[in-house]
Amino acid sequence: MKGTTIIKWVVGIVIVLVLIVVVIAVVVPDALFLPYALYLNMRTTTTFEVHGDELWMDGYINHKTYNQFVEILGANPQITTLVEGVMHGSLDDDTMIKLAYYVRENGLNTHLRSTSQIDSGAVDLFLAGVERTMERGAHIGVHSWSDGVHQAKDIPPDDPQHRKNAQYIKDMLGSEDFYWFTIYASPANGIHEMTEEEILEYGMLTQPIMEPSTDEMPGVLANKIETDGNADSDVVIVYSQHGPMMDLLGWGGFVYFPKVDRDKVYLVGVHQAQTYAPYNFSDEPITAEDAQAAAELSVQYLADIVQFYLDEGRTVYVVGKGYGAYLVQELLATQGNVAEGYLLAAGRLDMQDAAVQQLASGQSVKFENGTTPVPGESDAYASEDEGAYANENLSRLLGAVAANRYTERLADTPMDNVVYTYGEQDERLGGLTADEVSFLKGKGVQVLAGADYAEAAKDLMTQGLAMLLGEAYMK
Repeated sequence: MKGTTIIKWVVGIVIVLVLIVVVIAVVVPDALFLPYALYLNMRTTTTFEVHGDELWMDGYINHKTYNQFVEILGANPQITTLVEGVMHGSLDDDTMIKLAYYVRENGLNTHLRSTSQIDSGAVDLFLAGVERTMERGAHIGVHSWSDGVHQAKDIPPDDPQHRKNAQYIKDMLGSEDFYWFTIYASPANGIHEMTEEEILEYGMLTQPIMEPSTDEMPGVLANKIETDGNADSDVVIVYSQHGPMMDLLGWGGFVYFPKVDRDKVYLVGVHQAQTYAPYNFSDEPITAEDAQAAAELSVQYLADIVQFYLDEGRTVYVVGKGYGAYLVQELLATQGNVAEGYLLAAGRLDMQDAAVQQLASGQSVKFENGTTPVPGESDAYASEDEGAYANENLSRLLGAVAANRYTERLADTPMDNVVYTYGEQDERLGGLTADEVSFLKGKGVQVLAGADYAEAAKDLMTQGLAMLLGEAYMK
């Protein structure tokens, strides 16, 4: 009996702790990062490499970074320049500021290669360089800070909490302007990618932007993809996921390529506007113009990635599913048919006007029997914790692309290297009409019809990939 009582107590304590964590996650989500940050501060999270008079730096800045840096600099007095590579921020801002002042006091320069990706505290560290240079293509991301309850922008400007960071920026740039820009540019859980105009406006560089010194993927592009498979393969599949959703599925999205041989193919999942900056679509309603601009940005991401791999001389296939199929159709209409082949899975060409209007108003739509649009919740959209307006805004995003008439947009675009799969009773986007099917077949598209969305987006998608790639690239 005594043992049973102890077990009950242990179970009870575990349940209480779980409930406490859940409450904290709901009420103060940022607070959960603290124990994780403490854990990472006990590990080495920054790597350094000496290349002549340059010190290359990657990883996160934590409380060990300062001592690492001082030791390396002491052993390599020839170092004149700190080159930041892929650095997504700081786990210890006090150490970051201490390190930054050390960099400035020792007269070091800072540099970003075209492949560099720096965010948050890594951007602050970059400002410590006496000479600050950057190659075109580097990604610089900034955001606000949070005390776990309040965003910096919501704290009065004269509050002492601003002083340390604002003074640091003033010491490095001669003005606090950049500090105030960062806290309004993006919330603490997001990242604003700075434009070249903004970089120059705030005096972040001491010399004009340089041309890239390498043919590798620029940081601004590398920051917008997740990959799997053989990075050295001559065959690349660029993928635009279904939804629209607030998160890039990344490697999780590649489960839809179960038969593709990843030893022979490189899979590249590309961000969409709302997955790259979800905070812009969470807590405030977007307009029709916002939705159209977001769709254009998503297509531009795709176009840039496709063109990069084409310029490398690789064989590129482009795959879009659901909402992603719409984006790839727009890509075909704007970029032209430049890839080796395209797979459009569970898409639509000319959605019914009633459904488009419903989506544009922020309502989700389902298609009864794949033909009749009616109000309905879509399981492809956001969860409840992704923002009060997330689902409305995602509907508007879909409505923006669905408003296009692709039997007109693609009328003059060659499509004989396209495979199109659809479900006759697709409840998500509706089945293709007879006119849509006729248009595709008249363009030489290979059309595969299934029963519903699931078949079009899974089994037929696999079949379509085999038709495009050939069996040699399938398992």
